[in-house]
Amino acid sequence: MKLKRQRNKNNLYSGFTIVEVLVALGVFAFAIVLIIGSFLAFNLAQKSVQSAQEVLNELRFSIDAMAKEITFGGNFPNGCENGCVPDVSNKFVFSSKARSDFDLRVISYHLNSGVLIKGEQKTYGPCEILSGGELLPGCYQPFTSDKVRVDLLKFFVNNKDVNLKPIINVAIQGTILPGKREEKSFKMSSSFSPRVITDPFAPPPLENVPPEIYITDPVQGDKTIPGNRYQTSASFVVLGGTASDNVGVTKVTWWNETTGKEGTAVSLSGDFDTWRTPAIDLIPAVINVIRVQVHDAEGNMSFRDSVDKLTVQSIAPPEAPENITAYSCAIPVGQPIIGLGWDYARGADDYHVYRCEGSSCDPRTEIGAPRRADECQLPRPCGLGSRYWWRDSGFGLGDVGDSYTYNLRSHNHTTGLYSDYSDKITRVVKSNPCGPGGPPPPPGESFSLDPTNTMIKVDVDGSAGSKKRTSSIQIRVDDEGGFDDPVTFNVSGLPADSRYFFVPNPLTSARFNLGSVFYAIVKTNTQIGIYNLTITGTGGGKSDIIYITLRVKQEESGEGD
Repeated sequence: MKLKRQRNKNNLYSGFTIVEVLVALGVFAFAIVLIIGSFLAFNLAQKSVQSAQEVLNELRFSIDAMAKEITFGGNFPNGCENGCVPDVSNKFVFSSKARSDFDLRVISYHLNSGVLIKGEQKTYGPCEILSGGELLPGCYQPFTSDKVRVDLLKFFVNNKDVNLKPIINVAIQGTILPGKREEKSFKMSSSFSPRVITDPFAPPPLENVPPEIYITDPVQGDKTIPGNRYQTSASFVVLGGTASDNVGVTKVTWWNETTGKEGTAVSLSGDFDTWRTPAIDLIPAVINVIRVQVHDAEGNMSFRDSVDKLTVQSIAPPEAPENITAYSCAIPVGQPIIGLGWDYARGADDYHVYRCEGSSCDPRTEIGAPRRADECQLPRPCGLGSRYWWRDSGFGLGDVGDSYTYNLRSHNHTTGLYSDYSDKITRVVKSNPCGPGGPPPPPGESFSLDPTNTMIKVDVDGSAGSKKRTSSIQIRVDDEGGFDDPVTFNVSGLPADSRYFFVPNPLTSARFNLGSVFYAIVKTNTQIGIYNLTITGTGGGKSDIIYITLRVKQEESGEGD
């Protein structure tokens, strides 16, 4: 009996071992982790699908909005039967008017860096429609969010006829949630049959086919060979060529980058199927770059450097020196000299000075060949507007009171050509002392303009509107012979619709050493290129001219306002 009771007591206090408990807990924990992981993965997948679905819904909403505008649209672009891919320069533009009592709207779509951009503008509103149906920059807004990257946008326009309803097909291809784990590609297409809307106030939309232009006369030569330019010994060149467009060419213009002059060509057949420019003046003995540009009936422009630019190497002789002056005086040792001065001649590398006899200045003897870089009157820079000096140092000069006659001609080393002889000038040898240093000054009171720089630059971004860009230089006045009259400034050669001012103007003698600041103000849609400006100073019956180069260039990314 005692043994039996003992066994029952042992059974009462028996249980699991520690190993058994740990194994059971491990199995339970693994099951819990597996269940939670599956739940989290399912939840994440659901959120990913939901997020992608939301983006697709946004995209469908955008397509639906586009469909409504196209449904009530008209005046669709030409040349889209095989598809148009709109970008910044070639937008898909049309007009839309849901009801007759609604305002007409101009709508445009295009792609810019993966973003679908919509432009919208009423015919009458705070910002007017620009020439050719283009919209102001502020009227463009993103039409898709940053959760979508659109890689392809393509419009097809078929049955575009007054008696048929056009059919518009839109194809969109891109990526949802780009750069994320949930990134997915998509392709969508829709087809619409809009009502045919005609409105007398509807501006014609821009079509997407740019015009083409070619220079066929004169022939430049192989453009792939550097320096293989068209050469002419004439002082001008006449260009001819062909132009074409699917709608119609309205105008062909030309522009000489080197001289800054521009004009319009004339049509010889059809709508400028063949065209010819008037005589375009060239700067002699230098390279002239001439561009032609074609405008079509929709307002588009073609500006293809590979086919519409002619580089002309002018081998015409340089211009003859002008405004020749002569002065006589004696250097400190008593040796008389005769100093000659003249204006810069375009196309000249150096100048040849001659003594001559008789009314025809013949015979003549060359007595010097000053190079323009050495003989330019400092501190003004050598080049357009500069004054050059050279002196007959007295070797061979006779006594005081003897007279000598001189003339000059310009020379260009590149072409080896000489200009015609300049007008002659006669000077009597005098014994009055020369002024300290260098050539004698002009007789009497005078002045000269001294710019701090001969080139100013301004960046433009091509945007229309009232925005402007400003550049400036300082112009000092060097007085000669006690000149103290106020100097008034003026300028010519600025781009169209540009403004300028000088501060101060006129400039009084007390501020000659400080100078006047010249400001050039151009619009942000000014044509890019080189403009040669002529600045004139007048005062006291005297005047002086300097030439400044204005370079208008494309604004780089990140610059500007």
